[in-house]
Amino acid sequence: DRIVCAADPAVLGYLKPLKQGIVLPGGLKNDHRELLERIKPDLIFVSARLSRSLPGLRSIAPAMSLAPDYSRGAFKSCRENLRTLAALFGLESRAEEEIAAAQQRVQGLTERLSGKTHVVLMVNNARLHLLPPGGRASFASDAAGLVKLHKAAAGAGGRRPARMADAREQARSNEAVLERVLALRPDFVLVLNKDLAVGRPNPGA
Repeated sequence: DRIVCAADPAVLGYLKPLKQGIVLPGGLKNDHRELLERIKPDLIFVSARLSRSLPGLRSIAPAMSLAPDYSRGAFKSCRENLRTLAALFGLESRAEEEIAAAQQRVQGLTERLSGKTHVVLMVNNARLHLLPPGGRASFASDAAGLVKLHKAAAGAGGRRPARMADAREQARSNEAVLERVLALRPDFVLVLNKDLAVGRPNPGA
């Protein structure tokens, strides 16, 4: 089993470089269907943002998405996805070892943090957002036992604004978010920096 084609990880400095000879057509936002038709892989994995492309990709080869299902909890969903992936390659024993190690770490966090309060901030295009319960922020409350202070509100969740704010508007918005955090007085503030995660140049905040 070997990788023959993959999204280019060059912009994500925290990933290990892929081996020589693997075709790297670009980023994660395009399914590169014509290229895949030429390469003819035996199996195709896609990210959540390309799930709509699955029917077309399945005309080339079996295709699947292992995107987390946050409705079941982030940690539980990732655990199930790892087991699914391991079963495809006969690596079930190794997967269980990794899961057991992760569960041990989670248990340690739960023992230390259960009942403590928290909020989750996300940085996206240098703009701050308070994330509501569930979704990308569900691990802290569902698995680690932290109590979420910020509740869901209309328009919450770090969605892209209808238009890009200018620097002054963005500064005011970020200041309002930080004032909200101070008013909530959480025990912990968890920060998800999407700018760093996706390799944006000059990540803000």
